[in-house]
Amino acid sequence: MFSKDTYIQRREILKKNFSSGTILFMGNDYTIDDIVWMGDMPSVASLARESGIEQTAGTDELKSKLEKSGQVLFLPPYRPEHQIKLFQLLKINPAEAAQKASIPLAVAIAKPGMTEAQVAAKVSFFCSMPGRNLQWVMPAI
Repeated sequence: MFSKDTYIQRREILKKNFSSGTILFMGNDYTIDDIVWMGDMPSVASLARESGIEQTAGTDELKSKLEKSGQVLFLPPYRPEHQIKLFQLLKINPAEAAQKASIPLAVAIAKPGMTEAQVAAKVSFFCSMPGRNLQWVMPAI
């Protein structure tokens, strides 16, 4: 992991790209099966604290906060459990989750100085991996 200050600084830069809305980053705590195979692992809350995020929430609390926040920006979900979580939180049909993702957020998260072609190449490479496919189209920057 990078230092806590690095993550805080990156989020501040990211926030400057958006005048409104709530940016939702999803994480999953480990299941009992994961713990059996990998041993004790840090929780999402502890990893969040290490990266300078002071507030995390369970599904019910998060759902309540997101309902009040207006626009919610999220990345295209590539994990089925994130598609289900988006349905629980925002009532977004899992089949439509990728299309409703924030492309401007995905572009803003790309490394500074990357060209559109480099971003598209990384997305295409990721989507060409076994069991994955391209679920959204990169807009012109």
